[in-house]
Amino acid sequence: MSKKTRTSREEIDPDEVDITKPFDVELLGSAEDPCFGELWDPVAPECKLCGDNEFCAVVFQQNRKKLRKKEEKTLRLIEHDDIERTTFAKKMLKKYDPKKARLKVKKKFKLTAEQAKNIIDAARNS
Repeated sequence: MSKKTRTSREEIDPDEVDITKPFDVELLGSAEDPCFGELWDPVAPECKLCGDNEFCAVVFQQNRKKLRKKEEKTLRLIEHDDIERTTFAKKMLKKYDPKKARLKVKKKFKLTAEQAKNIIDAARNS
């Protein structure tokens, strides 16, 4: 995921920007707004001066949360519980036969039989 970059004030040509033309306030927060909720940064001077800084931060947080949820659905993330279960399953496989190891894993982590079987299979393959 590439991060959007800001255009610094030095790069903006003052002759190109018409300051006599009023800014359309209805664009704030819409899909056509180039900044609102997209490029929020608490240390950026533009954000410090903006009157909608707090609202922009909230919208930015909501957009990031949606993006994070979407990426979590597509990626299989390894969680601490998975590692703990797999290491326990490996220890049980060393001590017991696979059937009894599956029962021990099922009982310790309060899992269904299918989940325990998957953990034992993962411990065997790794």
